[in-house]
Amino acid sequence: MVFDDAKKAAYFIWEYTKCENAISLWHCAEDIADFFASCGMISTEDILNFARKEKYSLEYISFVRHIAYRLYAYTGRDDETANWFDAEKLINNAEWVCAIVGAVNKKSDISL
Repeated sequence: MVFDDAKKAAYFIWEYTKCENAISLWHCAEDIADFFASCGMISTEDILNFARKEKYSLEYISFVRHIAYRLYAYTGRDDETANWFDAEKLINNAEWVCAIVGAVNKKSDISL
């Protein structure tokens, strides 16, 4: 169920950012799932491949920047460094990656 995966993904965003606005956390998880879907990242391996890239590669920087921006936009936390490190923590958290991929795949099933 999309709800369960998005809820778990939002939980980890809360755990890292400590944002108290549950609906913002939910929207953040949904937006990240939409971003991944738009990039064709529909498996845990797709995301983990980016997490394993050289930290100074343009691909890695662009990927993490998209997630960090969404953390900023939905939590309102303007600490760029904290958002960046939290984005890196998320993509290296296997449980979060599984939840967000589940949300990506279930959302695409619904839209078909």
